[in-house]
Amino acid sequence: MSTSKNLTSSVLWYTVSNVFIKAVSFLLLPLYSNIIPVGEFGNYALIMSFYAIASVFYQSGLPSGLTKFYTQEQNTAEKRRVFSSVFNFVIVLSVVLSAVVILTSGLFSNLIFGSGGFTKLFIIISLLLLLDTCTYFLLHLLKTEEKAKSVALYSLCSAMVVLALNVVFVYVLRMGITGILYAQLGGSLLLAAILIPSIKAYYERIIDGKILKAMLVFSLPLIVSGFFSAFLDAADRFFLNLYHGSGVTGVYSFAYRIALLMNVFVISFRTAWLPRSIALVKEDNYRYTFGNTLTKLISISGIIFLGVILLVKNLFMYKIFGVYLFNPQYAGGMVILPYVLCAYFLNGIASFYSVYPYLYKSSKYLFMADFYAFIINILLNFILIPAYGMTGAALATLLGYVAMVGYLIIISADKLIFKYNFFSDGAIIILTIIFYLISLAVQSAFIDVVLLAVYITALVFITRLDIFSILKFDKSEKL
Repeated sequence: MSTSKNLTSSVLWYTVSNVFIKAVSFLLLPLYSNIIPVGEFGNYALIMSFYAIASVFYQSGLPSGLTKFYTQEQNTAEKRRVFSSVFNFVIVLSVVLSAVVILTSGLFSNLIFGSGGFTKLFIIISLLLLLDTCTYFLLHLLKTEEKAKSVALYSLCSAMVVLALNVVFVYVLRMGITGILYAQLGGSLLLAAILIPSIKAYYERIIDGKILKAMLVFSLPLIVSGFFSAFLDAADRFFLNLYHGSGVTGVYSFAYRIALLMNVFVISFRTAWLPRSIALVKEDNYRYTFGNTLTKLISISGIIFLGVILLVKNLFMYKIFGVYLFNPQYAGGMVILPYVLCAYFLNGIASFYSVYPYLYKSSKYLFMADFYAFIINILLNFILIPAYGMTGAALATLLGYVAMVGYLIIISADKLIFKYNFFSDGAIIILTIIFYLISLAVQSAFIDVVLLAVYITALVFITRLDIFSILKFDKSEKL
């Protein structure tokens, strides 16, 4: 399969999978907004922020190490040895860390919630972290093998179970956020049951100390980098809860989940782009492909940005059988949507430029990128959240990503030299800003749809791309 078709196929499979998974999350938002009070949803945001930060230590930066060491081996037996050493080490580490979380659950409960009444949540989270870490590495192996179809189908099965269990635990049994966690745990159990038999050909009961040591040395900066990255995404919840309470935290986190629609494409792009971009550079076959890929990344992100801004606001105004699609008690969070959507877009740009650190085995650059973003985010959280609440938190996150992208562009500027499509890229960004400003004055769902259609038409004209082939990463395209 050609480079173009291979990357296109992978992006499409990952996009379909991620769209469905995020669609499940999106479909659950009406359920959550009409059953779970904003304060309780704020507590859920806090426990999931703990999950995000803890998962960094569970993974220990090893997914990137696995990609690097696994792909550089040509021999099947050596590939199996690399994967098995990492996976077995991760299982042991995860069991130990989960035991620590369970034993100290009361401490975490008091530290984060100011009460010892949330220990049960931390026990569930410890089990979820254990399962999710194991399944993450199993899926990562399949991604490294470029088995995008298998990854997508397995993930879809898990998402369907999560959706069904949410209906049972949250809607039928009214178990609140505990029910949400149980549903996630059920989905992870199913995924583990599916994945474990599928990787038998890659697995041995060994831990090669030499391989593991080399991988840990490579991954050590990524552990700290991952902590910075996770804290960049999660710290604002803790600051909001501290200064403004769980209610504001809940409204903010609800809006954040809507903005995850942008992250669906970003995750799909990053997953497929990293291994393919490294191969392109090694083949010295990237100068047009990189520029055209960047243009398409900006184009699709623009469509998602404007689509979310224009269409989601209407969901707070309509009812079905007397029940709001999105409960208006969460509508205040819509003010942060532009900031968060832009932050996720910048995360996609960061993924685009991350090829240089991976290619030249310089994980320190990823560390520094996350470090700068972390420092700026923490400082701005202290400054902006007390005065500006949710808006200050979203702006702090956005500016943190600005710092990350700026650093990655600077350090790779003279190493990855490719043809930028300055006219198309600039025109898309300006057009998106103009239509966003128009959208602020629009209060009609019909006009929203018309505006989006006009925007897409103009975008296609500017880039001279057929909208139906916008994902075809073909190096021969010259914009």
